Amino acid sequence: MRNIFIGSDNLISLGPLTDAITGNPVTTATVTAQIKLQGVSVGDPITLTHVSAGLYRGNIDDSTALLPGSQYHLEITSDNSGTKLFKKIPFVAIYDSE
Repeated sequence: MRNIFIGSDNLISLGPLTDAITGNPVTTATVTAQIKLQGVSVGDPITLTHVSAGLYRGNIDDSTALLPGSQYHLEITSDNSGTKLFKKIPFVAIYDSE
């Protein structure tokens, strides 16, 4: 299970995305993410932007209201000219103890 740190910015990434036919990096997809707790959205939607060779990155803002020890899901959706990808990634919100 992954951890997300409460009160800190958390970098999220997807990819590299590649075209299944050509093998070329997908650089024009629309990629968004949403944190959910028991199916209910938490915080604002997150936009992931293309950074290099099909890799997309976004940020969970430090002000996102997360409860310590709670299990959330990060739902990531990518759409590239009608070709869709959906991922649901579980994580636990914790405080960084270092």
